[in-house]
Order: sequence, then C-alpha cells, then structure tokens
Amino acid sequence: MAKNLIDLGDREEAHGMENPEEVLEPKELEVSQQITSEQSVTLKTKRSVLKRKITIHLKALSSEIRQFGSKFRIRRIIADLKQCLQEAEPLNVQYLTFMPEIEHDKILEWYDVEFGRFNDALDEALSHLNECVSEETSQATSVSCKCKVSSKSDPVAIKARALAAQAFAKKQRESAKEKLKELERQAELQKKLWKAKES
Repeated sequence: MAKNLIDLGDREEAHGMENPEEVLEPKELEVSQQITSEQSVTLKTKRSVLKRKITIHLKALSSEIRQFGSKFRIRRIIADLKQCLQEAEPLNVQYLTFMPEIEHDKILEWYDVEFGRFNDALDEALSHLNECVSEETSQATSVSCKCKVSSKSDPVAIKARALAAQAFAKKQRESAKEKLKELERQAELQKKLWKAKES
C-alpha cells in the first residue's frame, strides 16, 4: 500500500513537472510565430520599396534613352539598378526563410521578374549606346580633314568608349546571372532545411 502511495506520488510529481512545460510551449510557439509574421511583413514591405525603386530607375533610363540623354546619366542609372538588384537578392533569400515552402516558387519568381526587367533595360541601353556611337562616327567622318577633331568626336575614342560600354553591360549581365544562380542554390538549400525541420 505504501509502495502504491509512493508510486502515485511520483506520478503526480512527474505530471506536475510536465504541465508547466505544456503551458509554456504554446506561448513560446505563439511568440515565435508572431515574431516570424512581423519579420515576414517587414521583409515583404522592403521588397515592395525596392521594386518601386527599380521601376523608378527603369522609367528614368527609358526617358534618358528616348531623349538621347547623356551616356554618363545612363551609366549612372544602370549602376543604381545593379545596386537595387544586389539588395534584392539577399532580401529575397531572407524572405524565403520565413515563408512556407508552398510560397517559395512565387518568391523566386519575383526575383526572376526583376532580373528580367534589369536585363531588358541593359539591352535597351546598350543598343542606344551603339546607335549613338554609329551616329557620332558618321558625323566625325563627314568633317573635313583640315579641321582638328576633338576627342569627343574622334572615331577611335568613340569606338573605345562603345567597347567599354559593351564590356560593362556584358559584365553586368554575367554578374546578374551568377547572382540568380546563387539565389536559386540558396533557395534549394533553404527548402531542404525547411523539410528537415518539419520531419
């Protein structure tokens, strides 16, 4: 009988020890979910702001090209776009970690779209710069040989600047492609980690 009482007492103690953990766990889980939700909302807002910045830069670039704006301004806008894309990559990876796996493809698609917009803008800018070079070259050759040709209209200098612009655009595209591959690799790793946590 005494033994039974001891057993019963032990069980009650053990039961009493389990209860606080059971009460605390849901609260901790709720706090954790709330923090995760807040972080995902913050990251989503940051992505929206970044998308707006990219759109503004793309419109500015398109306007410069239509109005035959300066090469310096065009290159500056391209550099700003590249900066936005570099910010978008880690932000998107971070956002992936807070979202369920079912949303991952949609999140990755967001970066693909921005990457595509950036690439299209680069192609348009490069095409514009090449047109400018061919126009400047034809103007430079029509000038009389007796006139002193400035470095701005010198065909050799123009060609060198065009080649530099092409090399810059090519480098930007390759860099952006590498970033996209890295983002996809990180997303795949994140999916595996997510699955490991669930199992």
